[in-house]
Amino acid sequence: MHAESANTTSRLLAHNLKGTKMKLRNVVVLMVGGLLVGTGAATSQTEGCRTDMSVIECVRRVAEIARGFDDQVKAVYSEITRKELPVGTVITSILPPEEFLNDKNPQFDNSRWVPADGRALPANSIYQKLTSKAYAPDLRKTSQQKIVLDVVEGVAEAGQVVDQLKTPQFADSDWRFHFAPRTVQGSRANNDVEQDTDQFEVLVDGGKIVAHGRTLNWKHNVWGPWSNGNTNYVGIATVASPFFYYVKVN
Repeated sequence: MHAESANTTSRLLAHNLKGTKMKLRNVVVLMVGGLLVGTGAATSQTEGCRTDMSVIECVRRVAEIARGFDDQVKAVYSEITRKELPVGTVITSILPPEEFLNDKNPQFDNSRWVPADGRALPANSIYQKLTSKAYAPDLRKTSQQKIVLDVVEGVAEAGQVVDQLKTPQFADSDWRFHFAPRTVQGSRANNDVEQDTDQFEVLVDGGKIVAHGRTLNWKHNVWGPWSNGNTNYVGIATVASPFFYYVKVN
């Protein structure tokens, strides 16, 4: 009984080992077939990895076939290098450096891209060799400037609400308005001939436009009442730049 049990175990082990070799060999055959078909080079070479081969023989055959693609791989690498973004290229990203140069970013590589903030370059970088500069360009002022979204201009009446001058699509942006008198006249206190210089005011008070003028009677030191008019205006809508700049150094 013991001898029969031992023989049975040996047969099972041999069967399992054979199955494992078959699986490995099948995987290798599939890999080779996929490689050849994927590169458009499927030929009778695929027959070189036969099902009756051992795994080692099949792997050896794969290596022989792979060497045949060496020139093609070199050509592809050369073409990729030639068409790659050149050193000195500056790109923008909404990701700050701690996110852009993070290993969770698929394109993470802080030896090739560095923030354009004047920091020291990686040692022996191509950028340094080309420019003889030890530091990256500093574009922080550019990233801190505001972006103009819209510009409006026209004539506004005294008492008009300033928010009505904004374009609806950019109403929530940062607006700056500039006003200048258009039709604003002085107003006398009386009919005396002796008058001083007219005074004009154009400003915003409580969200409304103030555009008026009055005149001083210097003889009696009396101001005339304010007289409303209108104003020329220019409004500029801006937003803070959301971009960070990075330069390619290798």
